[in-house]
Amino acid sequence: MNKLLQLLSILPISILLLQAPNAAHAKKVRVKLKSPQNTEKRISRPNRKIQPLDSLTLADISSKIEIAGFEKNASSKMESFLITNNSGYAIQALELELTYSDLQGRMIHKRSLPIEVVIPQNETRSVSIKSFDQQKSLYYKKSTPPRSGGMPFDISIKILSVSAPTF
Repeated sequence: MNKLLQLLSILPISILLLQAPNAAHAKKVRVKLKSPQNTEKRISRPNRKIQPLDSLTLADISSKIEIAGFEKNASSKMESFLITNNSGYAIQALELELTYSDLQGRMIHKRSLPIEVVIPQNETRSVSIKSFDQQKSLYYKKSTPPRSGGMPFDISIKILSVSAPTF
């Protein structure tokens, strides 16, 4: 259907549309489609792709990306944090390794997540991800403790990869 509309948008034609023949009050509608003024703009737009940066650039960029403000309450299904891009590049996506541990340092859980978020140079974005804690019994150590118990945890976040838009 989209290809038909694209074809029709190129040709200056008039179409006569009718409703179904058994409709009680069939109406005729005349639609006139005009050809676009400039098709060059549609064709010549750059195609944006996501490209992982090489390891040398990753080391430089990941040292300039700050992750702060982690939040997870015991009653929440989501975890949230802020990512600040202090590098000289725009960021299109990140892959993060999140390691959860109890307050004695024993690992509770570890996971890697791709995060698709556009962060221009020197800007900050808030990111929310689905929590690994499906029972809603854990809370981040700096969050407000729940009234009915729950276990506090600490987290470390490592940047595994960074992707930047290419033109």
